Amino acid sequence: MEGNRYDNDTIANQKTTTSGEIIGMMNNTLETGEHINRSISCNVRECKYHAKSEDYCTLDKIQVIKHNDATMSTVEYTDCGSYVYEGQIN
Repeated sequence: MEGNRYDNDTIANQKTTTSGEIIGMMNNTLETGEHINRSISCNVRECKYHAKSEDYCTLDKIQVIKHNDATMSTVEYTDCGSYVYEGQIN
């Protein structure tokens, strides 16, 4: 389609309602070649895997980790174990 931001594989992966309305897409690739996983929202722009153009992750999956052996009573005890600081030198 002319003017479409997404490639043909992405179009094939669209999710629609019974009335045909597009409600979301998974694992999109923009014209820039940027892969966006719309299943993983993320606003941590300092992460190497942040999509930059939108608040999503570019990984296919992430590892959620907990701190120590804490009882998981609040969100503060968990983190994204896949996080890598964008400025990190290997």
